[in-house]
Order: sequence, then C-alpha cells, then structure tokens
Amino acid sequence: MAPRASARPLLNDPQRHHADFIQRFTQQESERRIAKRPKALTAVQHAALREQLKEVHFLKPDYADNTKINIAGMLRKWKGADRAMAMDFLLHLCTSWEYFRRYMDRNDSREVLKWHDATLVPRFDL
Repeated sequence: MAPRASARPLLNDPQRHHADFIQRFTQQESERRIAKRPKALTAVQHAALREQLKEVHFLKPDYADNTKINIAGMLRKWKGADRAMAMDFLLHLCTSWEYFRRYMDRNDSREVLKWHDATLVPRFDL
C-alpha cells in the first residue's frame, strides 16, 4: 500500500515559501505607499492655499503672438479663474492622478506614462 500524501503543505515547499514572501512583501509595500502619501486637502485648506498663492509673484514671460492669442482664448473660457485657482487646479490634477494610478492596472499606468512622455511633453514643451 502506498503512503498517503499529507493534506497540509510541506514546511520546506519552495512554492509556498515564495508565495508567502510575495504576499508579505506586497502587503508591506501597500502599507508603505499609503503611509507615504500626503493627506488630501479639505475645502478650507484649498481656499487657504489659493489665498497664499495669490501672494506669489513670478516674472512675466514674453510670449509669442500666437501664444498670447491662445491664452486669451483660454482665459475667456475660464471666467473668474486667476493664477491661484489655476495652481490649485493643477494640484488637484496631480492628486487625482496619484489616486487614479493606484487603482489602475500597472501595465496600463506605464502605457499612460509613456504616452505622457512621448506625446504631451513635446507637444506642450513640459
């Protein structure tokens, strides 16, 4: 009569050991990323940030004529938007991207990043 195989996994089973390691590593990485992420701003904090950004002064760039026309067109669409609002909006975009990236498939996220680098960066001279 042949010996019965044990129902519980062997202690020295390399496949089980690797699976346990990967599971622990993934859990630790997830916890580290969550702890490292900055806290989301409240509506009051966003309002305070916009007020603070109104005080920041930059050198006025010397735009080409076509750029000035394009900027004027955008500003007409964004009635009531000022520099502080635009800067706060960009912060919102970056925060949203971090949130979006977290729940997106890793391969898709890499493809979006490649598209950003290959298309948007040259197009908008980022």
